[in-house]
Amino acid sequence: MATVLAEDPMLIEQHATAMEIDERQRDRIPVSYNAFETNEDGQTALHMFCSEATGTVEACRDLIQANPAAAGTKDAYGRTPLFYAIQLGCSTDIVSLLFRTQPDAINQKDFCGESPLYLIFHRTTDYQVVEAIFHLQPDLALQKVHSFAGPSLVQMVCSPWERLLHSFTAEDLKRDGPLRNQWQKVVLTVSAAHRAKFWQQHQEQPTSVAYIRKPELHEALDMRCSPKVLCWYLRMYPWQARMPLREDGRLPLSAYFTMGVPHSRSTLAVRALLEAYPDATRVLHKGQYPLHQAIDCNCPKEAIEAVLKASPAILQKSCPSTKLLPFQQSASLSQDLETIFCLLRENPTLIL
Repeated sequence: MATVLAEDPMLIEQHATAMEIDERQRDRIPVSYNAFETNEDGQTALHMFCSEATGTVEACRDLIQANPAAAGTKDAYGRTPLFYAIQLGCSTDIVSLLFRTQPDAINQKDFCGESPLYLIFHRTTDYQVVEAIFHLQPDLALQKVHSFAGPSLVQMVCSPWERLLHSFTAEDLKRDGPLRNQWQKVVLTVSAAHRAKFWQQHQEQPTSVAYIRKPELHEALDMRCSPKVLCWYLRMYPWQARMPLREDGRLPLSAYFTMGVPHSRSTLAVRALLEAYPDATRVLHKGQYPLHQAIDCNCPKEAIEAVLKASPAILQKSCPSTKLLPFQQSASLSQDLETIFCLLRENPTLIL
């Protein structure tokens, strides 16, 4: 049959299977492929095409058009073509095409328990693949790692960077290609989670509601990233500490205090925010300075000391809304004696 087809191109349009294609396509897809046949491992032509990782997106499109079901077919190892496309480094365009054709394949695990969704975070996978996937389906970033329990994907992706905070500098990250590639995945995942959360909150709103991308640091604050991850954001985007939040004009330092999330490790993030923009301590928001906000949210003593070190004069400023000095404000909230003593020790004349 192949000989007849080669001699009579007219027969190709009439009798060719999906992969026995005309001369216009032979430079795109090997004619040996048959879109409807499988090999001994249960792999379709689309599986084999993705395993080679050298084809074009046009060739991939032809294969899918010939046999659309192949995009969701699992081989003997429980793997779809999307799995191989990501694992073996197919182009971003091919990965996007496969994902658009069969979105459910992103979560389908093989017999080893791995899925394409987690393969995209492997160090050898280009961050542009993550960008393409989340552009099409940002809510994947909020998906739970273990079905209905455990951390979300965005938490899982951020977690390793907490351990790396004291191992690398911003300059190391900028110089190291693989490390920079992984950092880009963190930023993209946080951004996708931020976008997905926005749409969840506005799903009943009119379609005229538009999502406008925020600076990276602001997205990380909104998503309640951990103090160590926020430190990474401040290393990479220190200028964003000076940028007010679009919705209410707060600076990131004030936003961090008023979100009610500081805990025992919050001092790290507070120091990083102050290092990036010390003058933030002197900016009022809704009648309060950052020191007053830090006291209100029960920040640890070390974080309050960091604010005082950046702006000692703020200790003599009473809260415009309560008219209380910082130590009085702290005492009225029944905070620990160490914090109250810290506020008095810096300027004992306040009690005279």
